[in-house]
Formats: sequence, structure tokens, C-alpha cells
Amino acid sequence: MTDKKGTWLVLLLLVLFLQTKGQSTTGSAYNIFGVGTLVGEGIGGYRTMGNAGIGSRSTSYVNLENPAALNAISGPTQIFDIDLSLKNLHQSAGGESFSTMLGGLEGMNLWLRTGKGSAITLGAAAFSDGRYDVTDSYVLSSLINSYSVRYQGTGGITRFYLGASQRVTKRFNLGVKGSFLLGNLSSLQTISGNSLVSGLEVEQNRTVRKFIAEFGGQYTIPVPDGQRLTIGATYRPAYQMTFDTESKVIRATYDSLTTVGQEQLTLPEKWGLGIEYQLGSWRISGESQVEKWGVNEGGEGFEYRDQLSFGLGAEFVNNPASVSYFNRISWRAGYEWKTNYTVVRNTNYTSAAISMGLGLPVNRGYGMIHLGYQYSGMGTRSNQLIYEQTHTFTLNVSMRDVWFRKPVYD
Repeated sequence: MTDKKGTWLVLLLLVLFLQTKGQSTTGSAYNIFGVGTLVGEGIGGYRTMGNAGIGSRSTSYVNLENPAALNAISGPTQIFDIDLSLKNLHQSAGGESFSTMLGGLEGMNLWLRTGKGSAITLGAAAFSDGRYDVTDSYVLSSLINSYSVRYQGTGGITRFYLGASQRVTKRFNLGVKGSFLLGNLSSLQTISGNSLVSGLEVEQNRTVRKFIAEFGGQYTIPVPDGQRLTIGATYRPAYQMTFDTESKVIRATYDSLTTVGQEQLTLPEKWGLGIEYQLGSWRISGESQVEKWGVNEGGEGFEYRDQLSFGLGAEFVNNPASVSYFNRISWRAGYEWKTNYTVVRNTNYTSAAISMGLGLPVNRGYGMIHLGYQYSGMGTRSNQLIYEQTHTFTLNVSMRDVWFRKPVYD
């Protein structure tokens, strides 16, 4: 018997290696605003299909975009997913540019079938990324002249979640997902370049702990045989988030000043609508979402605004039951566009991404390896802002029913 568990062990060691080597202390310059850059919930194949999962009822891949789709998977009783990424981030502004490598572990998820028409999932993934490293120059007055400020940020918010879905009727499914948000956003401002202000540092730490819930539903519309049409909707109510804050003003050879307090922020309502049409070997999905971030007041240099996003994805699998390995490969492509939830220096900016990928079956039924590539652009060079281009390579290892299988010996 082929040692399939040994194959998975090698893949897990690769995961740990990439996690160790791929971490970075910097990220998007726009992570400085709000709670950082928000991270999508798609995993596996959905990451290369524009994260368009609200209306999708894939029978093969775990869908975290809409908890109502968790019971759509047929075949395995357990699926364990590990998501990794490797990114090349290129930033440009004012004739200058900077590049860096990012990446590491994006999330882990365990899906379990719990009964006929029901399933649960649990895992952990990033909710927001708060890493950045940006330097800016200022001229305050003719007395102080010019000086520079280096802005550095670390941390982010992690989502620990548990989701469940249940079939209500033959065509209607409901789901709910509860998440515990836990994170720390740390910032450090270091002033230099002028003897009057050099050595001054301003440090702030914000810690948040919050439970939230999201709801979803899907309805499959009757269509002729060989086709499937599904519509889906998701909703997250608004929640008040309280950040415990600690701020320090530090100057070399001087006493530091420390203040503690709290900061209130509304995690806003989020609505989503999606649709998926399947015809033979093709599956096409689209969705749109809105988050009402504009209910919040802004901060230094930025304001909140409502975020609108749109995703579109397609997948082609010639024949998942074929004896030919090539015919069982999944081919995918996607497009995603969104406005950002902050306005910086009175300037609106958007992000857009195109992606492609494929799913490679492993040992016929033991799992899938999902490989993907995404090119994205975010920001603007207007008003002394930064335009960012990112090349992202993704790897998802999906293991199915490997935990309780017993080896068979001849």
C-alpha cells in the first residue's frame, strides 16, 4: 500500500517551512488606517474565483463565505484545509518605489459532516492585517524646518470561528457562523532628521476581544436536468467593538508619558447577495457585498466610508469521476473589485484583482492541492498617496477522511 499519510506529512512540513520563512514585519501602507486591511473569508478554490461564494454550493470545497453552503459537500465526512500564501508587494509614489516579500499561514479549517443535511466547520483565519512600515517628511515651520516620521505597525485581528448549516427543505438551506475576534494593533511613530525633535517616539497599543455572528441562506431554483441555479444571501448585524488602548510618548533622557483608555468602533452591518449557475462541467458564480463603515467617525488623516465589493468566478472540471487524471483537474479564474472602507486625505481609492488557479486531485479521494496566482492593484498616486501592486501565489492543502482511515495490508 502506498503510504499516503507520509505524503501528507511531507506537505505539512512544507507548510511549517513556508510559515517560518514567509513572515514579514511590513505590509500595505494602507494598513495604518482603521483596523488595517480587511481579509476575505475565501479558502481553497474560492480564492482564485474572486471569493464569489455567497451563492455557491460546491459539492467538493468548503465554502466559508456563506455558512448555509457547509452541508453541500458530498462524499467525505471530514475535510482539513491549510491555506498559505507568498506575496510580492511593490509600492510606488513620487518617483520612488519599494518591494518586499510577504506571506505565511493564512488560515486553517476543519469541516465535519454531522448528519443528513447538516455540517459544521471550525477554524482560524486573519480578519485584518495591521503591518506597515512607512516614512514621510514634513516641514512644520521655518524654525523647526524639515523632519521625518517613520510609521511602523505590527499585529492584526484574528478570527476564531464555528459555523453550522442545516437543510430546511429540499431546496432551502440555512447557516450561522459565530466568530471570536481577538487581536492587537500596535503602532510606533519615530521622529528624526531635526535636532529639536529627533528621538521622540509615540507608541500605541490597541487590543480587542469581540464575539460576532453572521447568518446565511441559499435557495436552489428548479432548472432542467444537467443544470443548477442557486441564489444566496448573507447578513451580519452591527456590533460595538471596544479597544483597550495604551499610549506612550517617549523621549531619550526624558521621562515617558503613559495614558490608558478605551476606543469605540462600530463593526457595521454587512449584506451580501450571490448567484451561481452550473451547466455541465462549468460553474459560474457572482456576488456583491456592502459594509456600512460610514457610521464611524474618522481619525487623523482619514475618514470611514461604506465599502462595496463585487466578485466573479468560474470553474471548469471536465469529469471529476474520470479515470484520466487530467480530466479531474479543476481550472479556475476570477475577478474581484472593491472600494476601500477608508478615505485618505480626502481621496477615494479602490482595489481590483484578477486570479487564476487549478485544483490537483491527490490519491483519488484523499484530498486536493489548490494552486493559485493573483495580481492586484490598490491605492492611487494622487494627492501624495501610494499605489500598490501585489503578485500573490497561494497554496491550499485539503485533506479528506485521512484521520480515521486504517491501513490495509495484503
